[in-house]
Amino acid sequence: MLIDKSENGWELHRISNGKLSCENYSLESSDDIEMVRNRIQQKFGNVIKEEGIIVSWDNWSGTYIMQMPGMDTDSSELVIKEIYEFLSGEEK
Repeated sequence: MLIDKSENGWELHRISNGKLSCENYSLESSDDIEMVRNRIQQKFGNVIKEEGIIVSWDNWSGTYIMQMPGMDTDSSELVIKEIYEFLSGEEK
């Protein structure tokens, strides 16, 4: 379920497992994925690893950021929302 959409293409979704996902359908190359991964790693540091947050791609979402399946921490929702807000504030 779409929660919010930014002007630069990032979307915040509630996915089927009830967790948040940050998605950008227009980013689809491996270079895009690596760029996003590096950008959020620089901003959020080790919390990405501690929360099990991954950056990946699929044909429904494009590049997406979510907590790794099988992990379940209470704080991941806040981190995903902060990542969405961070990426939404960037230029196209």
